[in-house]
Amino acid sequence: ELFVIVAKESGYLEKLNQLSEQKKLDSFSYLQQFYQRLKSFEQRSEHPVLHAFLLEYTHERDAGEEGSLSVDLESGPDVVRIMTIHASKGLEFKHVFVVNLIDQRFPTNAKNDAIPFPEGLGLEEASEKEAHLEEERRLFYVAMTRAKKGLYLTSAEDYGGARKRKISRFLLELGFDPPQSHPQEFELFDEDLGPLEASSETTVKFAIPKQFSFTQLAAFRSCPLQYKFAHILKVPVMGKWTFSYGKTMHNTLQEFFSVWLARSETSDAVPVTLKELEEIYAHCWQDDWFVNDRQREEYRSQGLASLKNFYKKTKKNPPKPHSIEQPFTIKLGDVVLKGRIDRMDHFEGGVEIIDYKTGKPKTAKTISKEDKEQLLLYQLAVRDVLGLNPTRLTYHYLEDNSQVSFLGTGEQLLALQDSIIERVQDIRASKFDPTPGFHCSFCDFADICEFRQS
Repeated sequence: ELFVIVAKESGYLEKLNQLSEQKKLDSFSYLQQFYQRLKSFEQRSEHPVLHAFLLEYTHERDAGEEGSLSVDLESGPDVVRIMTIHASKGLEFKHVFVVNLIDQRFPTNAKNDAIPFPEGLGLEEASEKEAHLEEERRLFYVAMTRAKKGLYLTSAEDYGGARKRKISRFLLELGFDPPQSHPQEFELFDEDLGPLEASSETTVKFAIPKQFSFTQLAAFRSCPLQYKFAHILKVPVMGKWTFSYGKTMHNTLQEFFSVWLARSETSDAVPVTLKELEEIYAHCWQDDWFVNDRQREEYRSQGLASLKNFYKKTKKNPPKPHSIEQPFTIKLGDVVLKGRIDRMDHFEGGVEIIDYKTGKPKTAKTISKEDKEQLLLYQLAVRDVLGLNPTRLTYHYLEDNSQVSFLGTGEQLLALQDSIIERVQDIRASKFDPTPGFHCSFCDFADICEFRQS
């Protein structure tokens, strides 16, 4: 918290934002990485104080850590990772290349023990060779099973040296028949091309995520520059009490309905008591980011009152929960979206999709087209990915436990798909033009944005 305050109020964030695009990107990346380093230390350290952090940080520097930028493999850019097979255990990749599949390299020859066993204690020589070969074969299996889509096994006769190499026995065991004819030789590089001309292109290519969330797309719709600050430059921001309160309420209801589903086979009524709900709420409460103790206790009481009212209404008209926190991944054209649905209930021969909101309640008259987008996206995912029939979409406002329900038409769902694809195309084209307006007063980056509306 102090780190973000100092970076913001000292004018450092504003200074970084005035740099050229590439320097800005690198500088904010370093800043964000250091911020995450601080948060990591705070979470795992028994003594999360400045002195202990500086001591650990000094040890890292002395050990040769230079603080280079880490690579986010999920967000891109696409990279090739070179590693040993042992290091790949537990990982998966879209494409895997297993190289050097020649005799005496893979499998390797068994090595003699540095300290030989006394006669009679070790394995027979033949048994040792067989054991080594089996271990190499298991390692080969590990390598092949790292691939999710494409597996490429490579071998060659010429790796330098006077003699030709023999193909690995593992390829022969797979049924590979080496070609008898001589392969055609070709040059990888054309020497006649000459030196490449220096490019005059100065545009910075940002690393664009391979997958998007509704939150990201909503931020871009509100203001593309805000999206750039938050999801491309990743400028550190202060946490908000609204997030702490919202997460508390969501986690409470998630655990409440988890217990409900676990007990639902033994009871037709509400299988969780009010006392249990209160205990769950106390356990899930998050203290972070409230302005002061008075505000914290005010919202603690408000949340408890809302949950009691929620329980009262639920007991009067019990729902039939289908699932909670249902994850999904949906592809619209070449756009991949991931999300998680708060709750689904059985309803009128299908499912009702429910999303909890802790903000100001809206009504059927005040809810906007943009407000409906999140549940319309969930409707698409439930229909096309989960194979269920959405029969109602509901925003449940926890402040007064009011609800707004609707169902998207085919025309609305098609319009949403087109809108999402268009937004992602603009993101990929780095179209981050500002759209100043009333929302500037709530923006985390208003202090460093030269386009903010006064």
